[in-house]
Amino acid sequence: MKKWIWLTVIVLIGGAIFSLFFMSMNQPVEVALGKISQQSMAEKIYVSGKLEAKETTALYSDVNALVGQVKVKIGDQVKRGQVLLTLNVDSLKQQLETERINLELTQAERFAAKRDHFNQTKKQRTEQADARIDPLNLEQFDLRIKNHNVSIQALVKKLEKDEIQANADGTVTELAVNSGQMINEGMQILKVADLTSYQVVANINEIDAGKVKLGMAVDISGESFEEVYKGKVAKMSPIAVVTDPAYKDAFVATTVALERTSPELRSGYNVNIELEVPDQPRVVAPLTAVVQSDGKSYVYKINGDRAVKIEVQTGKENDEYYEIVSGVKVGDQIVIEGTEQLDDDVKVTAQ
Repeated sequence: MKKWIWLTVIVLIGGAIFSLFFMSMNQPVEVALGKISQQSMAEKIYVSGKLEAKETTALYSDVNALVGQVKVKIGDQVKRGQVLLTLNVDSLKQQLETERINLELTQAERFAAKRDHFNQTKKQRTEQADARIDPLNLEQFDLRIKNHNVSIQALVKKLEKDEIQANADGTVTELAVNSGQMINEGMQILKVADLTSYQVVANINEIDAGKVKLGMAVDISGESFEEVYKGKVAKMSPIAVVTDPAYKDAFVATTVALERTSPELRSGYNVNIELEVPDQPRVVAPLTAVVQSDGKSYVYKINGDRAVKIEVQTGKENDEYYEIVSGVKVGDQIVIEGTEQLDDDVKVTAQ
């Protein structure tokens, strides 16, 4: 008797489970729906750079001299032609005087050589009328005289440069000397920058550099200022250089000109630049809509109230979309979320 009771219970439970399974098989799966669309898949390039004045002029010493009076400091506004510092050129005056004395000595030696040659010739002619006379060679004296004159002219020009003047309007951004300091010819003294316009200098990896073109729009941002500034790629180096020996990647030096400036910007700030590489319109689907299986790509296309598994060919991709080369067309409705719950020809309902 008990056996029959247990058999009856098992049959009832099995029937209930089968009924629930059958009902669940016919229950639609809740999914999020979207459509195949057409849009650009523009790629973005992010690079760090340095903000600097667009026009900067470095001034160098033309002489070896002592610095006299320094008339400016870092941050001062200067005008073209303004005297920035004076130089003590007394040592140059001494050199000039010495060179002039050496010139006179060489000229005197030349005259003495001619006089001695004349007297020697006269004596030989007196002793023997047809005596062979060697010609006088004054070339070494003439070369020394020429060298003295060149040196004198150079020193005279240097003596005229006892002041360092600004050769452009701007702001003093670097100052490398102090009063009383000895400076050498060719030494950088200071820099004057025009802070009314800025540019960004950055090194772009060789992989991305080929995608960047002159005139391309750029967004410039930084932690030291609030606004995002617009700019354009103004210059790219014709060569790529390995900037860090520890890495093999080469970089291309790139200059971005800002369209405008403001008081919050300062030369030397670290900045971030963002470039958008233009792209053509493409047929796309969200990344979440594409299912990868056995090396193939699929989407679930909506047909009535059912999701049909369609094989597609994908192309370019970014952080949001796959390009769909074939399989579906613009406007087709597809499942964009919930694909992990689906199989081919499953009944669905929109969330």
